[in-house]
Amino acid sequence: MTGGQFVSNCTADAMAHAAQSLKSGALVAFPTETVYGLGADATNAEAVARIYQVKGRPADHPLIVHVGDMQDIADWSDDIPDYAIALARAFWPGPMTLILMRSSLAHDFITGGQDTVGLRVPNHVIALALLNEFKKIGGKGIAAPSANRFGHVSPTTAQAVSDELSQYLAPEDLLLDGGPSLVGVESTIIDCTTESPKILRPGAITEEMIEDDQYMIVGSKKAAALAYSMRQTKEIVGANVYNRAFNASYTGGDGKEMCATDHPNVTGGTWANELTTSADISEASLEQAIIDMGKWTNDRGLKIAVRPKRLIIPKELMFEVTRILTPDRRTGTDLNDPNALKTMGYIPEVVVNHYLTDTDAWFLLTSVQDSGEGMKYFERDSDEFNMDEDFDTENAKYKARARYSFGWTDRRCIYGSPGV
Repeated sequence: MTGGQFVSNCTADAMAHAAQSLKSGALVAFPTETVYGLGADATNAEAVARIYQVKGRPADHPLIVHVGDMQDIADWSDDIPDYAIALARAFWPGPMTLILMRSSLAHDFITGGQDTVGLRVPNHVIALALLNEFKKIGGKGIAAPSANRFGHVSPTTAQAVSDELSQYLAPEDLLLDGGPSLVGVESTIIDCTTESPKILRPGAITEEMIEDDQYMIVGSKKAAALAYSMRQTKEIVGANVYNRAFNASYTGGDGKEMCATDHPNVTGGTWANELTTSADISEASLEQAIIDMGKWTNDRGLKIAVRPKRLIIPKELMFEVTRILTPDRRTGTDLNDPNALKTMGYIPEVVVNHYLTDTDAWFLLTSVQDSGEGMKYFERDSDEFNMDEDFDTENAKYKARARYSFGWTDRRCIYGSPGV
């Protein structure tokens, strides 16, 4: 060959030397899985200008920048949509070029004056080794169109590159021989500057492959959204047990709502798990609730040691409850009296339920829950998720199915007040 140095033994030392040559402004022809590329330091205007000169390529035709890892594209683009990242994860390293909005690193001599830049991670051991060595010495990427004269057939062997370009290469330029390119077709170019990917140049990655991957991307998002909706629904159904606690339209086996002042005892008389006179949450109302539940008996009329375990409130009461339970001393009293609720530790836990609809209602879950009775969640079937494709429209349909129920077995697990 009349110009360029032919490198047939691509050792680690040879890769390091080739990277240094790029850094010095030389051109390096190297193999990729698609075709051979003619590479230059993508940040060196003079070196890139020589690519155009050697190829006889119009100056307004942009060049593809090759990088060694998908994280490196952040140097070249400030606007990378989620679907572009998903495509990169699916097909890189590989024969796919993504067109992205360019960053300040991508100069006009790379982009042909356009606002976008083409980027790809090749899937060839020599190309990746060269990019890795180049990165070690501060290289940001290698601009590399196919190593042929403009308008000619893209080369798939080092010998084809030599036959085509040797008379145009300089003595310091290199040609790395990595054997024949396996794909033999240029990379697929995909525009990623719009709401969805668009193929600008067909290549080794087909439209069907991209569509299938997009189905997986969209499908995973829809499935995640459906799963979240299922969880939300379950939270709402569970909270409705509390939301209906004082509603006479929703009664239990004794004909009374979950919280009432006149639950019948088996041995006669009644008992209450609701304040006789409804009251907003306060130090006094909480103390009265604890006193009331201390009087409870079981169905045989025997005293049971019931204590509060958890205070359940809507989000609107969380600041008020903090003011009631947190201080060691009662606020607003001349004698600065001890806060008995805090000092005696009667309410060990507070839970804010964001699905409670009554902003004044509050509930005390009691130690009866520890016995295995009380508030219940029954799961009849575990959650099922399915996806079907409509034969006529090819649209994907996602569905979910679940069977469960919420309720209670012993009302002594709860004490509540609807507030006023």
